[in-house]
Amino acid sequence: MYLSFAEQLRVLLKQRGMTIQGLSENMKITRQNLNQKINRNNFSEKDMKEIAEVMGLNYFVSLGGFNTNGLPMMFQNKSKTAVKEKKGDD
Repeated sequence: MYLSFAEQLRVLLKQRGMTIQGLSENMKITRQNLNQKINRNNFSEKDMKEIAEVMGLNYFVSLGGFNTNGLPMMFQNKSKTAVKEKKGDD
């Protein structure tokens, strides 16, 4: 199942007991601005990195899914290091 960044963000907010208002305040943008980004799923890479930083997570690009901690694949706890995928023989 593929989740958009906005859907993944909603999952994370719920898991962490955070609100859009609280996140927007930490990002120093208006709640309305963040709501528009979420509703349109319109985030720049800078936005995504800032959200990860504010939430205490690392940001990285993935093809989707959830990691073993139940976090969307775009995020990882800062205490963990990203695991590089091994390339198979072609």
